[in-house]
Amino acid sequence: MTILIGQLEFEGPYCQPTEIEPKSGLYALLCESEDEYELVEIDQSDMLPSCLENEEYASNLTFLQEVCNGKIWAAVHYTDDLSTEERIELKEDLLSQVAQEEQGILS
Repeated sequence: MTILIGQLEFEGPYCQPTEIEPKSGLYALLCESEDEYELVEIDQSDMLPSCLENEEYASNLTFLQEVCNGKIWAAVHYTDDLSTEERIELKEDLLSQVAQEEQGILS
């Protein structure tokens, strides 16, 4: 299954890091509530599964679980061909697209 966030397709949603390929890319954390997904965070990593298993992520996940009235899922957009700097730029562009969509600027 794919999830469209901004103009990028993300694979998922996944509930376990072991379901995610050991590649670089962007990840989106989603809160599922009443059969809908709400975007709660977007970030990037050189190695997607490991970033979703570290202590900082676990701490963040605990916080997100407290504010989410459902289950937290991850979706990924693999970017093996991009450098860290390019992934950061892609993430910033995507966040801008999402903000514009929320404001009704993009359709």
